[in-house]
Amino acid sequence: MFKSGISFALPLLVVSNLLFSQKTVVSGKVVDNETNEPVPFTNICFQHSPVGTISEMDGSYYLSTNNATDTLLISSLGYEIKRIFY
Repeated sequence: MFKSGISFALPLLVVSNLLFSQKTVVSGKVVDNETNEPVPFTNICFQHSPVGTISEMDGSYYLSTNNATDTLLISSLGYEIKRIFY
């Protein structure tokens, strides 16, 4: 069955300057829009960056980079690709 989309519960964004460099840290939980169930093994990455991760069984994820970035790409089999600007 094709699912319509994914959403994010409790997204957290922490951006800080450390020793003249900008660090971006993002964490949250990927859930199904319709059922509110966690979506495990979802790909989450910063746009225009090789840095990425995969969500855990409960849909949670944590991602960080030393580069300044403002967009996440989220994709999972059976769902539309989602771009999150923050």
